[in-house]
Amino acid sequence: MCERIRFWAVLMVVVVVGPALARIRPDTIACLGSCGLFTAVPTVEFESDASGNVEVATPSLLEVVLSEAQDVPVTVDYAVAGGTAATSVDYSLAGCCAYDFDRDGEVNSRDLKSLADNWLSDAAWVDDGAVDFEDFAVFGLEWATDCMDNTLRFLPGQTSKTIYIDIVSDGVNNEPDETIIMELSNPVGGQVQLGAVNRHTYTIIDTLPEIAFETEFSQNLEKSSAAQVCVKLSRVSGQVATVDYAVTGGSAVGNGVDYSLRDGTLTFNPGETSKLIGIRLRNDDEIEADSKTIVVGLSNPTNATLGSTTQHTVTILDDDAGVWFDDLHWFHSHDIRHLWVNGQGHLEWDVDKGGQFITRIPTQDLSDPGDKVEISYWWMTDGQHNCPSCTACPDGCYDDDITCIAGTSDFRVGLFQADGEYVTRDGLDTHNDIFDGYKGYNFRFGPNMKSGPNRWVDCTGEVHKTGNFTKKPAGLENLLSSNDGFMDYIDGFELPPGQWSLFTLRLERLSSDRVRLSITLNGRTQSDTDSSSRDQPRQIDVFAVHMRNGRPYSRLVLAKERPSQ
Repeated sequence: MCERIRFWAVLMVVVVVGPALARIRPDTIACLGSCGLFTAVPTVEFESDASGNVEVATPSLLEVVLSEAQDVPVTVDYAVAGGTAATSVDYSLAGCCAYDFDRDGEVNSRDLKSLADNWLSDAAWVDDGAVDFEDFAVFGLEWATDCMDNTLRFLPGQTSKTIYIDIVSDGVNNEPDETIIMELSNPVGGQVQLGAVNRHTYTIIDTLPEIAFETEFSQNLEKSSAAQVCVKLSRVSGQVATVDYAVTGGSAVGNGVDYSLRDGTLTFNPGETSKLIGIRLRNDDEIEADSKTIVVGLSNPTNATLGSTTQHTVTILDDDAGVWFDDLHWFHSHDIRHLWVNGQGHLEWDVDKGGQFITRIPTQDLSDPGDKVEISYWWMTDGQHNCPSCTACPDGCYDDDITCIAGTSDFRVGLFQADGEYVTRDGLDTHNDIFDGYKGYNFRFGPNMKSGPNRWVDCTGEVHKTGNFTKKPAGLENLLSSNDGFMDYIDGFELPPGQWSLFTLRLERLSSDRVRLSITLNGRTQSDTDSSSRDQPRQIDVFAVHMRNGRPYSRLVLAKERPSQ
């Protein structure tokens, strides 16, 4: 009886509901099939009905999926069915499987190299000079010599294909977002039908330019009367862009006491990418131990977005006040303009001007065996390095190349006991009575010099020292240029010009009359021992850097934390 009822029920579904099935969506039929009433019909459709990216991102990749792998090839056509973007102006189609990305009419290694470099950089493709199915397999792509434009071909077993759309970046900003509507049609092969998602809308998103300070830090002398802070628009805009600015902090007092700056708005007209905020500074003719700061912030952009550097700190330096770096007060022997904190917050020295800079550091004991004194910074020196071999004396490369020279064009760095006499202002020169009571050590070296002591024999026959430790005795007014030393002809450190390395200067008391000295740079350490108890320091509270003749160097930069190369 039950079997008879089930038969008539199924018959009623076929007779009554059957004519309506022709109007049911394929995905509904697939669902009915999964419920056991009907067998699911394989479909081909877009993976999603919408996607998008910024205009500069290319190509856009639209995935088309086959719901069930087939035993026979399946093809489906695709075409642009609408949208606001213009072909050839805003985009172009890359074709189905020819992958002729450079449009030279053939598929070759140049196309695959473009694919590897720009789109699928993780693929380990090797250019062997020939293009075949093995090259395409690296990227999971189909190898075919008879590709048809705007047709996707699923080989037996395949269930996914990609439509490539090359997006053209026209360089115009603040324009409306543009759309490309792609449509699938004409599925051929097996029993495959179009799925419900047979249209896909891709949106080309216009990118607004960014507004930000050009740098995070700047310094100005108090006597300069004005400071200028640069604000940049990341690229040319087709519309007027604005941004507000205001003082948001700092130790300096406004309203004409230390400076004058009112809140305001910067306006970038079409085509403009740079604006200046002017700050009037007041020179109060007082010698001040501490520098003062003004913090300026950006807010409320229009027709733009804020970039990463929305705050800028201006440091006002008293004419004799030195530079603040690493919470230490640094002074220059000649002119404060040769030493400054750059836009990355690093201490930078115009070495070409020569002289020295000096700072008081927290006092460290060096009186008992086992006592250690150490100072470390990230070091980078740059300058001329155009001599290819540094072995041919007549070409004068010793005067032009920081990887070759020594003599007066080397650095001296040192640690000293000041006995309470500290430099407190700029312009005290490298020879000064204040240094008479100092005791300590310095190391002369060329940070970028190559290995081999024979590289530094002058054409005149004079042999220059490649580097050595020296001890500064009490009663000498010259802090760092003493040549009364030991350990001559030290090998070079070979730090590549313009690259960063951790620099460490270290003293260690081994016994009552022996001190080990060492310097580390570019992973190399040089060391020696002072076994003469005369004039040995018992504590260290001063660090100094000296360069007598910096003609081939352009700069020395010290950083507290490891910078990016």
